[in-house]
Amino acid sequence: RYMGSAMTIIRKVLVGIGGGLMILIGAVLIPTPAPEGWLIVFAGITLLSTEFTFAKTLLKKADQLRVKMNRRVKSLPRWLQASVSILTLIVLVGVILLGVWFALTIFW
Repeated sequence: RYMGSAMTIIRKVLVGIGGGLMILIGAVLIPTPAPEGWLIVFAGITLLSTEFTFAKTLLKKADQLRVKMNRRVKSLPRWLQASVSILTLIVLVGVILLGVWFALTIFW
């Protein structure tokens, strides 16, 4: 009985440390040219949501926002949807190329 509660506390502490570290690392990577920063932040929040209700609530709110934004985008005319998609792709390719150029100039 006592051992089970100790394991629960250890698990919460480990999940808290791991999720917190992932969020910190992701936050540090957000301003860099690499797009992995946000992915790591959301992975950290997902890990935290396995043990903490505040993280579950945060994920639910983010999902509600995603659904709302999807509805908004789908209500736009097709030509505008395509334009936004193409512009997003151009920006993404530009960020990747900028990151590659930056890495080559530093490490070359």
